[in-house]
Amino acid sequence: ECEAATLLLPEEGSVIGYMNDANTTYGVASEDGNITDVETDGMWFVFNGTGESYLLSTCDEFNEIDVDLVVFTGGCDGLQPLTAVSQNCASGMIVSFDSVLGVEYHILAESGSPASVADGGGSDGIFRVTIEPGFLGVPNDLCRSATQLEYPAGDNPVSVFGSTTNATGDDVETCGLSNSISSPVWYFVEGQGKQMRASLCSDATTFDTQIYIYSGDCDALLCVAADDDSCGDRSVVSWIAEEDETYYLLVGGHIDTGDFRLDVAEIADVE
Repeated sequence: ECEAATLLLPEEGSVIGYMNDANTTYGVASEDGNITDVETDGMWFVFNGTGESYLLSTCDEFNEIDVDLVVFTGGCDGLQPLTAVSQNCASGMIVSFDSVLGVEYHILAESGSPASVADGGGSDGIFRVTIEPGFLGVPNDLCRSATQLEYPAGDNPVSVFGSTTNATGDDVETCGLSNSISSPVWYFVEGQGKQMRASLCSDATTFDTQIYIYSGDCDALLCVAADDDSCGDRSVVSWIAEEDETYYLLVGGHIDTGDFRLDVAEIADVE
């Protein structure tokens, strides 16, 4: 129940929950002070505001069920939903909000459909909620919310237009480049055993860029390739994309932010 909420601590980073017939009833206060009881399947967490912006996420391959997040202010007997920026993902959602120093926030982790049907379904299972400083400025701001790219067919590259303006990005390994990447955004593509190229060299790219390629997963990224200024102050990189391997592409700049066109192409078979 709300009164027995588990404490979320930013310095610890995450907490693991287990839903097992986790039915809860709580009261939502309207503007005129009336209380409406709501019943749902979920678990409660509580967080004390620090004056900083925070990201709450259940976007995690660890999760056995889909978990949505709702943030409330007010006491458990009269909760008020907080307007927050949110984005859905495969296993739940990311929510960001500006916390106020000393204000207590209650977070409802609400169970959805199973993240994997292999366990036979149901709404019970283990999940993880993470908390970290930051704000969800753009949809693909974090590795866990990376935008999937279609695989390029033959000689036809896949092109996407994007922007790093308002991105906050992740703290990641710079893959041997001397400068850290500024305000990056994330994409991913599934390898098919071919050599691939990712380019930001188009005139549609308006700032000094960097690009990184990683394999692994968002909790344990492995550097594959990186480039800074191979086409003027823009970037292009190639790598061998192993079959059935997921590759994460990180696009950002030195200091500036701006608009870009990312062209991803298959350029050769692997012998």
